[in-house]
Amino acid sequence: MNTIAIIPNNPFNKLTEPFLAAQDVGIRTKEAYASNIGYFFNYLQDNNIVIDGVEDIIAYKDYLIDQGKKAATVNAYLTAVKRFFAWLEMKGHYRDIAKSVKSVKGDKDYKKLPLTQIQWTLLKESLTREDIITRRDLLLLALGVGVGLRTIEMSRLNVEDIQFHSGRWVAMITGKGSRGREQKPVILHENLFALIKSFMQLRNITSGALFTSLSNNSGSCNNDRLTTAGLRYIIKRRFAAVGINDSMITAHSLRHSMANWLLDAEVPIHEVQKAMRHDSIESTMIYVNSRSLYDNPASLKIDVLGVA
Repeated sequence: MNTIAIIPNNPFNKLTEPFLAAQDVGIRTKEAYASNIGYFFNYLQDNNIVIDGVEDIIAYKDYLIDQGKKAATVNAYLTAVKRFFAWLEMKGHYRDIAKSVKSVKGDKDYKKLPLTQIQWTLLKESLTREDIITRRDLLLLALGVGVGLRTIEMSRLNVEDIQFHSGRWVAMITGKGSRGREQKPVILHENLFALIKSFMQLRNITSGALFTSLSNNSGSCNNDRLTTAGLRYIIKRRFAAVGINDSMITAHSLRHSMANWLLDAEVPIHEVQKAMRHDSIESTMIYVNSRSLYDNPASLKIDVLGVA
């Protein structure tokens, strides 16, 4: 894990490592805290600020906003700082001057669009070849729209995670942020399982990562597990190949499409929540609310030219 750089004249230099060690979070979260606190320290140094009170934290929040950072990013930076000062007070090192600083409210409407049925048809029709790369890419897309897998879940998926339970084939999914790598079963439609089985047979694999690099370029290895960045690149490339170049349609649009199509089929919202593996129904409601932005908006029911 990256350590925080020593900033001259920073009274908290010796306390950052003990703070990180005391955080009961995953390694990636600790790395994010280290990076975000380091950013805060650099801000203090660059602006010759000596911490004095809550006003300094509010000024930092305003600085982040002025830098054009999104609400979620600003809040991520603030979370690290707020946890740091809470820990400082608990340990008796310094008072918690950040506890009253509020998070930035962001737009809760979903920022990505689902695929239309026409777009999905175009994608399927473009992936009819039997070569291994085409079969892989079709499976990636199908897992996105079929069971709502995120790219991190695709990246973590192993052959051993495809299991037979209670008369059904399931994929044991390790979700985003899963601590201890706990897994949840996702039931596979028979056609989706058939895709997985044929792909494994084509690759002749019985264990290890399901999705690996299939490139023969110098420096690549067929045993390298595909990263989330690599998966997003593959999916976006497939979108572009059929003319889908909208910046609001990304790899996550596959998952969004699943939610949208379930709602179109009038599946109850609590069932959609379970299918999407959302801990809170509020997360599912984001998809519901995003539909109202584009589907049958109330404003279209008013003929402004006919209004007296």
